[in-house]
This record gives sequence, structure tokens and C-alpha cells, in this order.
Amino acid sequence: MLAAGVGLTDLMARSGDYLLQRRTPFTPGYELAGEVLDFATADTPAPSWLRPGARVAAALTRMGGYAEYVTLPLWQLVPLPDGLDPHTAAAVPLDQLTALSLLAPTTPAIAPR
Repeated sequence: MLAAGVGLTDLMARSGDYLLQRRTPFTPGYELAGEVLDFATADTPAPSWLRPGARVAAALTRMGGYAEYVTLPLWQLVPLPDGLDPHTAAAVPLDQLTALSLLAPTTPAIAPR
């Protein structure tokens, strides 16, 4: 782990006000940047950028990003470009997903009659 993003959800969880609150003790953190230590792929060939020492960012589907080490599926990892600071990279994943979801076309939750 090189850096962890700290977002509103983390602050709310630490104060006990988060809707998806996990019971204590828990490890907060939905976003991180780090280095790959090791990896294994089952049936899918590894992408060319995936190797020990590769710098990656990730948005987690459940908290745990403040941990020293994490195990994640390949689909959650994104390679970090050279020169991108890991502290900056750790702050981007959820904000980017939020922005993308706001740009996507939406459908009404209840169909009009």
C-alpha cells in the first residue's frame, strides 16, 4: 500500500453514521494506490502491465483500503501512469466513478403511466 483515499464514506463510517456501516472493529477505505507484490490468474491471461512491482490504483467494493496489504480481483485494478503521485491516484477512483455515473443516461425508477 502506498496511499489510501479518504472520502466522506470513510469519515461517516468512522463516526458510525454510514448507511452501510460494518460492525466494529473494521478497516475503512474504499480507494487505494499501491504496488503489486504477487498475483495469480486462473483462466484469464494477465495483462502485460501486471507484474510484481507494478503501481496500481483500485476502487474497492467494500471497505478495507486502509490496510497495509490487500488482496483484490484483477478487475478492480488500474495501472498507474508513470509520474502520477500515488497520493493523487488514491483520491481519484470513487470521484471518477461518481462523475461517470452522473454523465450516464438514466431511466426513471418507476415507469410513467
